[in-house]
Amino acid sequence: TEILIKNLDVYNNTYNTDFGGSESASFGYWVARYAGDLGDSLKVSLCSATRDRLTLTGTATYSQSSPNVTLTGVGSKFKEELHMGDVVSLSVSAAVKLMVLSVASDTVCTLAGGTAAIASSTVTRLKHSPMSEPAANMLGTAAVTALSKTITGTSTQFDRQVVAGDIVTINGEARRVASVTNSTQLVVNTGFNMAASAQTYSRTWEGAGGFIAPPTTSAFAAQRSCRYDEVHVAVIDEDGNWTGNQGEVLETFPHCSVASDHKGDNGESRYYKNVILGQSRFVYWLDHPSLNGTDSAGSSSVVTGAAAVNAANTLGWGAQANTSITNIAVTTGSILEPAAHFFTPPAGISTASLDGGIDGTTVTNGEIQLSWDLFKSPEDEDVNLLITGPANVTNAKYVIQAIAENRKDAVAFVSPQKADVVDTSGQSAQTINVVDY
Repeated sequence: TEILIKNLDVYNNTYNTDFGGSESASFGYWVARYAGDLGDSLKVSLCSATRDRLTLTGTATYSQSSPNVTLTGVGSKFKEELHMGDVVSLSVSAAVKLMVLSVASDTVCTLAGGTAAIASSTVTRLKHSPMSEPAANMLGTAAVTALSKTITGTSTQFDRQVVAGDIVTINGEARRVASVTNSTQLVVNTGFNMAASAQTYSRTWEGAGGFIAPPTTSAFAAQRSCRYDEVHVAVIDEDGNWTGNQGEVLETFPHCSVASDHKGDNGESRYYKNVILGQSRFVYWLDHPSLNGTDSAGSSSVVTGAAAVNAANTLGWGAQANTSITNIAVTTGSILEPAAHFFTPPAGISTASLDGGIDGTTVTNGEIQLSWDLFKSPEDEDVNLLITGPANVTNAKYVIQAIAENRKDAVAFVSPQKADVVDTSGQSAQTINVVDY
């Protein structure tokens, strides 16, 4: 659906809650500041916070029931310590990597991966970074045929670990992902030079090159007992209409926050919506994205005064950093996990390719003259050079007579039509055409 935002005032009055507007989920997460093909060329990619490596509370065993695994905990806190998309390993078979598909309770969750049951073990949640995942964190292995663009996986979770635009590396060859077909197949933009079989692979967010370090938890949020509030935002020239290079990053906004009250060292807002509003040349923000199938703007749930990490202490994006939880650190295994509100869901990529733009209709003489009327009053606009650019006879006369002669303090610059003087036979004909113009 098309949307027309003529200027900043229209955006603020219609869609910005800080100025009387209201958030809209009807047009996607972002809208271009340019119409037509220029706006359609843009893509906005958001990288959410990295989750730390963590030794989980208690122990767990899992039973195999292909293709999924049930993890059963003893003294565990799965709802507090695991999210969909996390990758875990069990100490008895540390080489086996399993992915969290869902969390039913503190002691039961469903995983993908593995081929056999594993006895009671300590469970480790691997570091989960949407910005870049090493081969050790990617499930399964990959195979490619020389010159082919298709990657075929074995025991992989491509549809959960990779998104279009990511850079996947196999045997040192890096390729941009064009599309993800399913859990075991994806397509890249350029064929691989060498064949590969049963190879490990890594992935990197397409905007990573514009940022020094991954988003994590800001000092502002940490001081208020909150975690995982940071996001990186990249605006990308997907179609190449701006730079001539498809996929070139146009703008980067590092270490923004999803906490609406986040202030920087100089008192400026670091809330990602406001950062985009104040600094982006290309897009406006419209709505919070979904990550890993979860709405990031979901309702916040807070247990006031809770003294430990609590499953209910989740904050939707756009909530304020909360200070109601007593900041008591809780040791889980060998890692210290402070009591906190968690902005959720962390660890995901949201990519929006803008489309549906319309270049508009042909501008009429009346519309052009109406725009020139902005310069009619010398008391309101201080201008002394009126440069018309391409103008037909009607509009050129209007600028001379209605604007310049009316003001009496400005000079109008007009030019005959290109056809009057270019590829016209003889100087005499050119002179006549100019005089007639």
